[in-house]
Amino acid sequence: MQTIGGPLGRVVRNGLPAALTAWYTWFVYGAVRWDWSKALLLCQLTLLAVFFAFRRDPVRVSWRLDHLFVALFGTFGPFLLGFFVTVPSRESPVGIGMQAFGLVFALLSLASLNWSFGILPANRGIKTGGLYRVVRHPIYASYQFLHVGYVVNHPTLEAGVIVWCTLFAQVLRIVAEEQVLAEDPAYQAYMERVRYRLLPPFF
Repeated sequence: MQTIGGPLGRVVRNGLPAALTAWYTWFVYGAVRWDWSKALLLCQLTLLAVFFAFRRDPVRVSWRLDHLFVALFGTFGPFLLGFFVTVPSRESPVGIGMQAFGLVFALLSLASLNWSFGILPANRGIKTGGLYRVVRHPIYASYQFLHVGYVVNHPTLEAGVIVWCTLFAQVLRIVAEEQVLAEDPAYQAYMERVRYRLLPPFF
């Protein structure tokens, strides 16, 4: 079957999932009490939908079930916050500051990644510039500021469990992605230059 190529083709292939993601995000977070903390998290989730729509086609992608599970939970786990955390935000300056920093961090990371964004572990081209000179997975690092800041503003057991499980999935997702990317000699050289994956000097 012939497919539409170029940027338009990517929008056609990816636009429906991205539109559904954006609709779900706005629906869930619009149904709960509005506050700055939820607004900042909503911006992050909306960015995911936009970059997903224009993502670059992969050179290689992993469809292993364990890789699929951690990728999906690492991506969509924070969406559960809209369902299970309905208490008003404390609007803590520390929490809001962490989320705002995380959102700016995410924007800069996505700019460094360009359109090589995806969900499944895949090789969409090796990125080594911008924030990728600091850590190998700056987008996932930015998420931690956003999500921990959210817990600071919504200090509930549900929020803590969801964010902790999402972090654990992100760590496993990083390992899965690097199993795919390390097949590329360019990424092997990049791993030698940039030692830390997520949070220097721990991981």
